[in-house]
Amino acid sequence: NEMEVVHPAAKLVAMAAKTQEEEVGDGTNLVVVMAGTLLENAEGLLRQGLHTADIIQGYSKASKHTLEYLENLSVHKIGNIRSSEE
Repeated sequence: NEMEVVHPAAKLVAMAAKTQEEEVGDGTNLVVVMAGTLLENAEGLLRQGLHTADIIQGYSKASKHTLEYLENLSVHKIGNIRSSEE
């Protein structure tokens, strides 16, 4: 039951949700809602006059800082999610 997606941004969101489903098996709603929120916020920034490259750079920096922060929050790390021993 696949739907044809035409809009480029919608295609990226659909691909991200599909990848999430394939890799983790869950969380597709989170991916879609988060992507939608990021796009909505980017639209507001564009309306304020920010350039697309600046928005992308800001999102990239935020992603990097978020991953570093989350890394420090972890209690136990699993190297290979497919390994039953970990």
